[in-house]
Amino acid sequence: WWRLMGLGEQWYAVEKSYPLRENSYEFVSEDKYLSLMKNINMFWHPVDYTRDTEYYNEHSVLSYFTEDLGWNSYWYYLNMDYAFFLDSKIFGLNKDRRGEWWLYNVDQILRRYYFERLSHGFGEIDEFSWNHAYEYGYDSQLISYNGVGFSSRSNYFHRQSYGKYDMLNQIQSALKRIYDIIDYGYYTTVDGHKIDMRKPESIEYIGSYMQSNVDTFDKYFFSYWYMLSHMYFADVDYNDFDAHPNVFLNYETMMRDPMFYSFYKVIADVYYRFNYNFHPYTHDELKASGVQVKDASVSELVTYFDLVDFDVTNLLNDKMVFDDGKFVWDKSLFARQMRLNHKPFHYDLTVESDKAQKVVIRTFLGPKFDEYGRLISLKDNRMNFIELDVFLYDVVAGENVIKRSSEQFYWTINDRTTYTELYHYIMAAYDGKEEFPADVVEPHCGFPDRLILPKGWESGFPVQFFFIVVPYDGSVEQPTSFDFTYYCGSASGLHHFDKKPFGYPFDRPIDESQFFVPNVYFKDVSIYHNDTLRQYYENYKNYGHFDYNFYNDYYTKYFN
Repeated sequence: WWRLMGLGEQWYAVEKSYPLRENSYEFVSEDKYLSLMKNINMFWHPVDYTRDTEYYNEHSVLSYFTEDLGWNSYWYYLNMDYAFFLDSKIFGLNKDRRGEWWLYNVDQILRRYYFERLSHGFGEIDEFSWNHAYEYGYDSQLISYNGVGFSSRSNYFHRQSYGKYDMLNQIQSALKRIYDIIDYGYYTTVDGHKIDMRKPESIEYIGSYMQSNVDTFDKYFFSYWYMLSHMYFADVDYNDFDAHPNVFLNYETMMRDPMFYSFYKVIADVYYRFNYNFHPYTHDELKASGVQVKDASVSELVTYFDLVDFDVTNLLNDKMVFDDGKFVWDKSLFARQMRLNHKPFHYDLTVESDKAQKVVIRTFLGPKFDEYGRLISLKDNRMNFIELDVFLYDVVAGENVIKRSSEQFYWTINDRTTYTELYHYIMAAYDGKEEFPADVVEPHCGFPDRLILPKGWESGFPVQFFFIVVPYDGSVEQPTSFDFTYYCGSASGLHHFDKKPFGYPFDRPIDESQFFVPNVYFKDVSIYHNDTLRQYYENYKNYGHFDYNFYNDYYTKYFN
């Protein structure tokens, strides 16, 4: 985009007194906001994604997705909230079904990544092998704070050249042990306690073991295999005092590497291996007595690439100014980057109930065809559906038309306030110029709303929605209103609305003769993609300058 506009790789003085992001117009219409920002000297720099010609491969096309800041932040905060060293008994993580929640998120991340691959005509995520070279190299081109560049991996790199066979053996041994206890169906701890692995709730033990957290069910079974595997991929030994930076050593960078997804398929396969031991849900188990989904309609689904300014003012560090001992924040730096987004959409769900009752509604999105255009059977496709939303609803007796907007989805969050804006809001309140609410909340957790849809096609990318409505059993107490202050982080217990497994009903193998009950509904739709840069391909009249009409055009088109 920046080359199309004739812009070079340098800092530019901002021509507008506000940073660009999805919800900028909500702020710039306020005189209060404009007055706070008017005296700040803003500079922005065009930022691209990795364009590595040396290690270029199929995965390079997906860099806009795998290097997306929100995508990587989600994984980072998940692992901060449920850090492997936090004890559930002390921090109450058991309320969140900590092991199952972590494992479920791994699976959902892989499903979303596969969906993005499919939109580009790529197939399944490549299988991981300890004994064969990995096809896709990666050079993040990142530089750590001390100026040391991150290490890279060439295409068709053979891991056995790492050495570190003792570490490799420990990792493989740990995986074999978990496979064995799943296959045996039980595990006997050192004190003689027998854990039944044929109970659905035992997934909590499996999840804790796969994360290598301190809740692992037996201290003699405990292994840091998960941490060791990342050290192994990063070429870091036990006794290394100086570790070279590598994306696998940081939660906030590891999802940039294509090998992350291949390796984490190993973790997800354990999840599936456990669930394969349970029979498919029967018609009676899936059916909700007296509840029927009669119809569903979905508004137009459109993806596009928008622009966002990321606040990187902390790069100034010691170059910030103090005037008479007072800190002066009079300049800000922003990295301007294109990113995937979608037009807000909604769906209408027609539900018929024989009585007034509270129900739980789950919404999923899945592909329709594989990379060759072949219809994917439900038996196989169940492992591709991503959960978009879950919510409680009070239906009345008779017909109910339920309207739900993508902006209401339970798991998602929007763009956050920048540090520059937050600082000046607080200082204005401190100086008595403005009021600042003491209870303002912005979540650190949550999946980016703009990434819930894979990139569409100009002709329409065929996908399908899936809805399931079940009576609320009251097994999990829910608050009357949603508040991120207690949803984000540990011990909230708000990740689930009932005691059903995460991902229900796609958590188990499917028997299609039993699956189609009145309270489930599939809806075929297509995702379209609009090329927001099309107008600049042939003629850009303001060459050499950023065109703010570009931002105004797509905002007006999609959000008004």
